[in-house]
Amino acid sequence: MPDAFHILDPAKRDPSQKTAFETQPIPPSIGSHKVAAQYFQPDKDLVVAVNAALAIGAPLLITGEPGTGKTQIAYWLAWHFGIEDRLFPLYVRSTTVAGDLLYRFDTVAYLHAAHDPAPRAGPLRRADFIQKGPLWRALQAKRSIVLIDEIDKAPRDFPNDLLHVLEQHSFPVMETDEKISRPEGEPPPLVVISPATASGACPSRSCAGASSITSSSTRRSFAGRWPRGPAISRASTRPRRR
Repeated sequence: MPDAFHILDPAKRDPSQKTAFETQPIPPSIGSHKVAAQYFQPDKDLVVAVNAALAIGAPLLITGEPGTGKTQIAYWLAWHFGIEDRLFPLYVRSTTVAGDLLYRFDTVAYLHAAHDPAPRAGPLRRADFIQKGPLWRALQAKRSIVLIDEIDKAPRDFPNDLLHVLEQHSFPVMETDEKISRPEGEPPPLVVISPATASGACPSRSCAGASSITSSSTRRSFAGRWPRGPAISRASTRPRRR
């Protein structure tokens, strides 16, 4: 039977090719950031940027070309610190709004319940129709990691709408008139921001930046400065010239 890198043999078309195609073994780390996290190898720039972000409570901005391992950094950090159950990701789409990082209120379900003629055991509670977002869950847990993945897919105002929230680590819940905040004296969650493209906006006045690894043979790193406010550093992932 051919090995995993030689499944296709144009000179041979027989049942063995079909068997090889259907039974090809795939490493469990492929397609799973959580499984692959333990194999990630951080470089010095990444370590410096992570420590800076943790020290000043700033978001960690990761930049680089698509497919260079930017998303994997958040999973590696969760694995390294042993808090894989406290990694709260937000996978951004073109329809994502800033509120999705905080919470979602199911207006349709609430209105349906409000007009339901069936008797209820008690008053209708708006809190029962709220789905907590990644940042809400992070603020209510021990120190954790929030991943905002592919932030540049969101509408243009998305980073600006998160400016105050990520700096103050608190936000109001309009539907219940409560305020969700980081407990006093507790360190804030580490917010990892990963753009889909080689550059991205930081939804805060300061970000720490870092690098990532592209493959087993190529490491891409670059140290620089984020030109908005008192940032510590910014780095991107691009191949080194030989």
